Amino acid sequence: MALKIDVGRERRRGGDSAWTNNQKGVASLGWNLRPMALKIDGSYSQIAEALNYAADKNVRVVNMSFGGPPSAALRAALSVAAARNMSLVVAAGNHRCDFAAVDAAAAAAKCFSHQGFIKGYPAGYGDLLPNLIAVAAAAATGKPSKFTNFDSSKNPKIHLLAPGENIIVCSDKNHKSYLEASGTSFATPIVSALVALLRFEHPQLSAREVKDILIRSCYKYGFAKLGKVSKCGGIVSARRAFKQARKLLESSREL
Repeated sequence: MALKIDVGRERRRGGDSAWTNNQKGVASLGWNLRPMALKIDGSYSQIAEALNYAADKNVRVVNMSFGGPPSAALRAALSVAAARNMSLVVAAGNHRCDFAAVDAAAAAAKCFSHQGFIKGYPAGYGDLLPNLIAVAAAAATGKPSKFTNFDSSKNPKIHLLAPGENIIVCSDKNHKSYLEASGTSFATPIVSALVALLRFEHPQLSAREVKDILIRSCYKYGFAKLGKVSKCGGIVSARRAFKQARKLLESSREL
C-alpha cells in the first residue's frame, strides 16, 4: 500500500511544529525543538522503517500528518513505538467522516477504501494504542471544522481538536514567503509541538501520561457538537495542559 505524500505540504507542517524564535516568519508553539525529517516514499513499509529509525535515535515525538487504510506493517511499527515510549501525534483526516460508521452504507463512499476500511489510519488505531494522539481540526470560532473527520462513538478514536483553519505556514515555492493552509494535517503539528514541550519540561512523563494530560486539560467551548467529535470534547490548551502536568506530578510525589 502506498500513500501520496506531498513533500511541500510536509515541509510546511514541519515549520508549523518545530521552529520558534529564529526571528523569521511564523513561530511554533515548541521552544528550542530539534526537528528530524524522516523522508518516505508513501509506502507503509517505508513509514514503518522511518518509525523504527526514529525509535533507534531516541526520538520522543513523531508528527504523522497523513492517512489511509489500515496496515499490519504500520500497526506493528506503531506498537514498537509505544513500547519505546514515543508519542505519536496523527491527523484525523479531512473527509468529514465519522469513525463510528461501520461500512460504506453508513457514510459517504469517499470515507472508505475499496477494502471497506475508513481512510483514516493511523488515527483509526487511536483507541488501541496508549501513545497515539489523534487530532481533529477546529475553526477560529472553536467549532469543529466542516471538513474534519470525527468520532461520535462511546469510545472515540479521535482524542481532541486543535486549530486547523487558515494556519499561516511557510510556502514551498521560494522558501521566503508564507501562505494560509487548512486541514487536520496543520492542526496535528500544533499538538506535536505542545507534546514535545511537555516532554522536554517534564521528561519523567510517559507518552501515555502526556496523552491523558492533553485529554483531561482540553478546553470545552460549550458547543454541544464538540462532545460528538472527540474523546475530550474540546480543544487542546497549552496553559491547561501544563497545569494538569504539574498537578499530576505533585500528586505522584505525595504518594
